Amino acid sequence: MNKDQVKGEVKDLAGKIQEEAGKLTGSKEQQAKGLGKQIEGKIQKGVGDLKETISEEFGMNKDQVKGEVKDLAGKIQEEAGKLTGSKEQQAKGLEKQIEGKIQKGVGDLKETVKKG
Repeated sequence: MNKDQVKGEVKDLAGKIQEEAGKLTGSKEQQAKGLGKQIEGKIQKGVGDLKETISEEFGMNKDQVKGEVKDLAGKIQEEAGKLTGSKEQQAKGLEKQIEGKIQKGVGDLKETVKKG
């Protein structure tokens, strides 16, 4: 497992615990935060899974893979923000997409230089 897969699993589990604690205490806010953490964890684990698959299947360099994955994760986060009505998550998703496009561009440039 890679770092994103492990961190995603941990965040998902922490979210489940927080959600249950919210149920026990009657705190809808903690329940919602717990669900949010679970979504983040599932996204991060998916990012890790995708990184592994892309790297193995397409032979892309690390920056290209990370850039593609970050862009995709940003799109997912933006959509999750739209579904939950969270402008903050939408903005974070857009920011992540921009970071991903830049990182992929760095990877592309490295490949171009390598091919010389």
